[in-house]
Amino acid sequence: MTRKTDTKKALQSAIDAAWAVSKQRIDDMQAEKENPQIALCIEKNRGYMMALEDVTELLYAHKVY
Repeated sequence: MTRKTDTKKALQSAIDAAWAVSKQRIDDMQAEKENPQIALCIEKNRGYMMALEDVTELLYAHKVY
């Protein structure tokens, strides 16, 4: 494998892992979502997930992937 391919795989793996962690946090907090502080944490994690999706789209748009 080339260095570029390795970098692409590492980037995608890191993005996927970060997205999964945020998703798990949201799932773990669902039982307490009525608590305003928990609701804020859930929204922050959703925002983080959306940012990761935007980064992925950007990488595809610039043909990094």
